Amino acid sequence: MPRFLHPSQSGVHRLAYQPVESPSRIEKSLKAGYEALNLMKSCEKGDATSIERVDSLIAGTEPFLARYKQKCARLARERQEKDLEDAKKKQNKRRFSAKRVLESVLARPYPTVSGIRRVPRFACARGIPFLRIKKPQPKNLSVAIRIRQDARWKNILRRQELGVDSLFAKDEDLWDQITSKTEPNSWDKAIQQNINRVVETIKNGDERDLELARKMWNVVVAERRLAEKEARQREKMGQADETKPSSPESTSRPLWSR
Repeated sequence: MPRFLHPSQSGVHRLAYQPVESPSRIEKSLKAGYEALNLMKSCEKGDATSIERVDSLIAGTEPFLARYKQKCARLARERQEKDLEDAKKKQNKRRFSAKRVLESVLARPYPTVSGIRRVPRFACARGIPFLRIKKPQPKNLSVAIRIRQDARWKNILRRQELGVDSLFAKDEDLWDQITSKTEPNSWDKAIQQNINRVVETIKNGDERDLELARKMWNVVVAERRLAEKEARQREKMGQADETKPSSPESTSRPLWSR
């Protein structure tokens, strides 16, 4: 709440703290507190009636506590599912947008262009291929490259972390052998499975980038061929204009010489 706004001048503040500021509720709360304090003192002295009443109160709160725990668990589960769904949607949106930006150049070469055809330049940024068509580089292309780089680097860091975890897992397997404990699966087996999964993900990404690089290079080659072809056509048209016979008007004498 802003410091310059007094609590009594804020309707939201008054509604939020209405149970605390209500005189009748304060009176009932203090009365219940003193009764509970007297009951605890009676239990301390060994009064059987007070002890029995406390036990009955505790037993009566168990259904409320059970319902409260179920409500908290349900809210936590719904919140977790919503967070996972939002994170998945955001990740898919970033992934698909990056893929769309990087692969949009595969629609080239265009059959016809206005003006002189500009051949794109093939470039690579930390293993991510792309075509530089114009300067400055579009922002969406920079974002797409950064997304792919961050995803690959995250997998590399994950592989390194699993490598460290594998050392601890081997120590656990050695301890199980020393203590003659038999486990259905070794500790290191699960770690190695995760390492293989991460390595496979990195490998698939590299193969995908390699295939994308080949397609982009084919685009560059096709653009170069079309650019050379169009340059030869412009050259022929220029030569034809030079060899075209001059019109009779251009060969007639000027008026002042007549």
